Amino acid sequence: MIFEHFIAVINSMNLPSMSTIKHKFKNMLISDENCVNNLNQQFNVDKPNLFGVSDITYIKVCGKFYYLCVVIDLFARKVIAYKISSRINEELTIDTLVLAYKNSGYPSFVLFHSDRCRQYICKNFRKKIEELNFIQSFLKKATFS
Repeated sequence: MIFEHFIAVINSMNLPSMSTIKHKFKNMLISDENCVNNLNQQFNVDKPNLFGVSDITYIKVCGKFYYLCVVIDLFARKVIAYKISSRINEELTIDTLVLAYKNSGYPSFVLFHSDRCRQYICKNFRKKIEELNFIQSFLKKATFS
């Protein structure tokens, strides 16, 4: 009886479904001409610490999502850094990038390849890429037919 009353009150509030709310991320998007695919599918590398690739995935543990950001050295095909966070944000990618930089012996002019998700294209991440003298590379934009 109480539950039915609660549902009736919620329904009378005309709240929108969460899936219909569109978030706008200002000052984070970059133009297509600045999203160059410098890696260009060249996955066979002959020296370590020249090419790093990164991505974020999620893991559900006890009903809660955690986000895993990983950086892999293309030469060794091994994980050189990873971080886990309860939040998917720019700090996750920046912290993982810095850890990869340290674990690789502080290399310069590394090509860092990722997708175009907001954590990799945000201003602070791109600033960190420049500070480390890395070259950023992105996957091609997805096309749908």
